[in-house]
Amino acid sequence: MVNSGLIKKIIFGFLILIIIFLIFFTYLEIRHESQPIIPAVVSVKESYLCTFENEKWIAKDIFTVGENIYICLTMTTNKTSTGFNLWIYVLDENNQSTKNAIFEDSIKFSTNKNNIPIQFEFTPGKYLITVHYGRQILVELPIEIISENKG
Repeated sequence: MVNSGLIKKIIFGFLILIIIFLIFFTYLEIRHESQPIIPAVVSVKESYLCTFENEKWIAKDIFTVGENIYICLTMTTNKTSTGFNLWIYVLDENNQSTKNAIFEDSIKFSTNKNNIPIQFEFTPGKYLITVHYGRQILVELPIEIISENKG
């Protein structure tokens, strides 16, 4: 037969362990909540449309159909984490609402990186390319696309 005093000691010890765990996790939760949340502040120092030719980046505002287009930029932030999700929108010159964007893309961008490829097949015309971080518009760049036979 099992000693009832031993069972009471085991149950009492188990309850003490549960109470210690509850106090410990409550302490961790309170400590976590008391740390202020600092929102990321992202700012762009420099931005321009560019292409990579002859082993170097060249700034341009007018591109031909089919040409590789990039946004060259330099960003700074107040966070130690250097990766951010950015949204790129290509807007028609006459309708510059992101709800009516003709192209949109989300990319993971790092402050160590200096260019964003625009993966869109443009037709001749004038457009506006915008880069957003959350609701903040970081960059607005007008671009003109011409057909290849124009000189």
